[in-house]
Amino acid sequence: MSRSRSLFFTLLSVGLTAGTLTTSAQAEVLWSDDFSTDTSGDYTVLEFSPGRDGAIFNYDYSAVGIPDAPNTTDGSTKGVRLFANKPFEDTVGATSAVQFFPTGLDAALEGKDFSVQYDIWMNTNGPMPGGGAGSTEAFMIGVGFTGDFAIEAGNYDGSYFTITGEAGATVDVRTFANESYNGFNADGTPFNVTELDDTVTRPLGTDANPYYHEIFPGGIDVSALDVQGGEDEQIGITNAGQMAFEWHTAKIEVFGTTASFLVDELLIAEVQDADVEGNILVGYADYFASEAGYPEWVFGIVDNLIVSTFGGDGVTGDFDGNGTLDSGDINTLTAAIAAGTSNAAYDLTGDTLIDADDITYWAHDLKKTWIGDANLDGEFNTSDLVTLFAAGTYENGEAAVWTTGDFTGDGVFTTSDLVAALSDGGYEGGARPAVAAVPEPASLTLLGFALLALGCVRRK
Repeated sequence: MSRSRSLFFTLLSVGLTAGTLTTSAQAEVLWSDDFSTDTSGDYTVLEFSPGRDGAIFNYDYSAVGIPDAPNTTDGSTKGVRLFANKPFEDTVGATSAVQFFPTGLDAALEGKDFSVQYDIWMNTNGPMPGGGAGSTEAFMIGVGFTGDFAIEAGNYDGSYFTITGEAGATVDVRTFANESYNGFNADGTPFNVTELDDTVTRPLGTDANPYYHEIFPGGIDVSALDVQGGEDEQIGITNAGQMAFEWHTAKIEVFGTTASFLVDELLIAEVQDADVEGNILVGYADYFASEAGYPEWVFGIVDNLIVSTFGGDGVTGDFDGNGTLDSGDINTLTAAIAAGTSNAAYDLTGDTLIDADDITYWAHDLKKTWIGDANLDGEFNTSDLVTLFAAGTYENGEAAVWTTGDFTGDGVFTTSDLVAALSDGGYEGGARPAVAAVPEPASLTLLGFALLALGCVRRK
């Protein structure tokens, strides 16, 4: 499945603070929780099948060998353990799910553009890469949730998204919005982190969708995992496209009535005219009527939940809300353009188009730097070329963002990106002046020699 044939969703990242709720219209952070203490009293938990689904708050996930989450700042290994259709004594062949949401947050979200973010660890029963019996389950993230009833990735409440942990479903990524389900691209192919072959089997690895390689590269030796490695068939090595057995950061962004979904800053899909009025949801689902071979190893861990309004300090182009124009912002912008997003948050020029002009505006008018300044130190020089070629994405079709060579917003690093960079006139010219000059022939020649030299190094 090619990148151009997929629909993808956008997200926003934000910093973490202590878990509190505020209804102030000026507040940047509406809710945050690092789950290092038992905050279960602040949430409503819904179980689709009471007794078989659950959420365990203040769970020390280091007990099963899981390291602290990427957005943890104090070394804590406490989070929320989610399980579906798993009482741990035995399992039942039925679909099931659990959700939890901050009580009363819906009032604070009303009328706002906002983002939701949390760290997620998906665990599954082995052996890998295929997974054992009943291993295919999914995490859930959503908005517009009434909380009137539990959902199990089949019924509808608000707008929500799911993605499997071991990429073992016919459709790995699913969207549920406006009382309809979609897991397919415009050409009818499914949203999958791995490809399906002509016999509709799962050929993990060699046929994995390269769009997901950056965030799901595979290569995790489950046998070597602390505590659980080697127990109950917890063995084998994950293939590209499988997100299990490592931390990822899931996000959902609401801008107007557009709801977007992203994992580790990679756009996944997009829903317009979504139902966004209501609460958020964090969840975990087993949407197959199957029994897990070793149910104690099939679960999700959630940590570092944060809900924030957009642009807390008013910095245009600060898509991750940290108050600084940095690589995270320009990488998000280039990925959004490559994915063909319609989210107006990325229309920096105000021309109703989201394209390369917005990249140029971010670089020139906001960051005051050159096209080609991959490391964002304010200059375009040989160090940027070293950074670019070290990324290993040049002319190989791998997904790229600004810091790995995509300066045009087409999602890859090719000669056209180098042409765009040298045409901007900044190579070895120092900091960008108020009015940039046309590149001199000498500078173009120098850049050509630099590219040739670095190309030779790359081939060795």
